Amino acid sequence: MEAKESMFDDETIEMATEMEAVDLIVKLLSYTQTLEETIIGLRKEVNGLTPPHRPSPYFDLHSDLYEVFDEHPAYERYRDIIEKLIKY
Repeated sequence: MEAKESMFDDETIEMATEMEAVDLIVKLLSYTQTLEETIIGLRKEVNGLTPPHRPSPYFDLHSDLYEVFDEHPAYERYRDIIEKLIKY
C-alpha cells in the first residue's frame, strides 16, 4: 500500500494555523472594544439617572475596564497586530 503524499507542506500548514490565530486575535479584540463601548455607555446612562444631590457612581467612566497583557509570553509575537487594533 502506498502512502499518499500530503497536498500541503508543513510550511503551508503552519502559515494557515498562524492565520487562524491572527483571525481569532482580531475578532477577540474587536469584541472587547465593543464590550468596552457598551459598558461606558451604560455607565454614562447610570450617571445621567443619578439624582442631582447624589454623587455620580462612575466619576471615571473608564476605571477598572482594562487589563494589560504585555507580560504574556505570546504578546511579543502578536504585538504589531494588537497595537494596530487597540485604541488608546
